[in-house]
Amino acid sequence: MFPPHLLCNIFTRLPVKSLLTFRCVSKPVCALIDSPHFIKSHLQKSLDSSSNRTIITASIDASNIYYTDFDLNNTYATFINHPFTNCGSHFLASCNGFILLLTAKSLETCVFETLSQPDPPNLDLVLVNPATRKHKLLPVSPIEYPVYYSKTRCQFVSYGFGHDSVSDDYKIVRIAQFPDLVKNEVKVFSLKKNVWRRVQDFPYVLYATAPGVFLDGVLHWLVNKRSGSEAVVIASFDLGTEKYGSLPQPRYSDMSDFLGTLGVLGGKLCLSCNYDMRYIDFWVMEKYGLKKSWSKILSLEQNVGIRLMQLKAMAYSNSGKEVLLQQDAGRILWYDVELNEISKRFVSPDFWKAHLSLESLVELNCKDSTELAQVKRKTKKSRRLDDFLSKAFNLKL
Repeated sequence: MFPPHLLCNIFTRLPVKSLLTFRCVSKPVCALIDSPHFIKSHLQKSLDSSSNRTIITASIDASNIYYTDFDLNNTYATFINHPFTNCGSHFLASCNGFILLLTAKSLETCVFETLSQPDPPNLDLVLVNPATRKHKLLPVSPIEYPVYYSKTRCQFVSYGFGHDSVSDDYKIVRIAQFPDLVKNEVKVFSLKKNVWRRVQDFPYVLYATAPGVFLDGVLHWLVNKRSGSEAVVIASFDLGTEKYGSLPQPRYSDMSDFLGTLGVLGGKLCLSCNYDMRYIDFWVMEKYGLKKSWSKILSLEQNVGIRLMQLKAMAYSNSGKEVLLQQDAGRILWYDVELNEISKRFVSPDFWKAHLSLESLVELNCKDSTELAQVKRKTKKSRRLDDFLSKAFNLKL
């Protein structure tokens, strides 16, 4: 017999697969693991310790989605059986164990064509938690075209997905870009309220359909200030305040043209600069929002044995001495920073993009009405359960 608080402390350190198995031990243990308080504690523990990380790999149409070990020790990938494998999908983003897919409603609809020529009636958004094997179908809001625009003149749409810690809500942001306009339509979907609403127009010009990069409650895009401008800006959208902003860029040592890509590395904003596939610089913003804090952590040239066509930094190893890189379609690898060499490589011809993800128990329904009803009307059994949970989490129920 373990004291409840010790049991909870142990459970928060376990992988999701083990916890799902332990739900069968007893009703009190199942209630503990399913409780919102424990789910949040387990998620926070994973985020703080960088544990329970996985690599999600998706085929070019996202019909085949897999996850594999973060350390690449297991060369086999596990298939994620989502309900839209036959219609084709587009992998958009991942946050706290959820993956967001844009799927077609029928085989006749090409998802990639609808990103450039959006047709919401033929599309669905799907949130999937691969660990719990649960999914939720979300509505897609129609684009509100300006009165003087035809419905074929939307250039493309870009999505962003993240967690708003202020309201404890998961939000999806969609930007519809129109040509020759500085401001573009922006709509936000709230998972709690299950509704789309329009917010202030996006005051920048997007590069392409690349999804927004989520970090600490804020989504980020690489943009231009106006149409035809070559000046690159890092734009931000705060999910809590729903306000736009911009971030300073590094003091580049090479001011020639490069292809920039945003990402997150070690819990910090990362910017990779690809100089015509001759070399790539990786910058990290050590202190968010401070220009002086940009630090160039890595510079790779073509002669290190890595093709630089599509090279993206994904994560640090647990030791911090290696960087997980996606080389191109079908290849991810560990790069040893100190030895300047590849330490381990994972090759799979079936995937097009790789994404760092997290295994979690987070539920798709953030607002559980049945749980609220049980709190109002307590029985002897529910009081015993409340006593168990209150001792475990030091709560007053």
